[in-house]
Amino acid sequence: MTVMKLHLPRRRSVAAVLLASVAAVTLLGAVANAYWRATGSGTGTAATGTALTVTISNAGVTPAADLHPGATASVTFILDNRLSSSGNSFGATFNKVTAASVVSSSDEVACPHANVTVAPSLPYTFTPAVTVGGNSLSAARTISGLVRLASSAPNGCQGKTFTISLTLSGTST
Repeated sequence: MTVMKLHLPRRRSVAAVLLASVAAVTLLGAVANAYWRATGSGTGTAATGTALTVTISNAGVTPAADLHPGATASVTFILDNRLSSSGNSFGATFNKVTAASVVSSSDEVACPHANVTVAPSLPYTFTPAVTVGGNSLSAARTISGLVRLASSAPNGCQGKTFTISLTLSGTST
């Protein structure tokens, strides 16, 4: 009788090594897969600035204007987009005067500002629109025929300057 020797322990070790190799390759693949497919999430922030008021300066009728009793005259003004030390970093375009009023006279005794009224109906549309760049001044602009001097205005109104309050509407650019 021939006795056959089985080498089972050796097969188990080959199977164990093979199984360990497959497991190691699978594990490395999973680690590599995790490395390449990494994801993350979270939040970020963004903020808007606050628009500063664009002011209107030098709005008025000057003595050189053609304002006389019963007639209309032009009003000139400049837009100032430098309200604070930082100013507005953006420009603005204005297309309408939505309100206007005469607020003072250079001589309220000789010629009270009530002698001058806003002539046309509002809103008044600029053609072309008035623009001012970021942190700058606009060029002087004129609104023709905006104010009227009363027909009954006294002689004391000659050579006077009137200050006009204007409200404009528009958009930032």
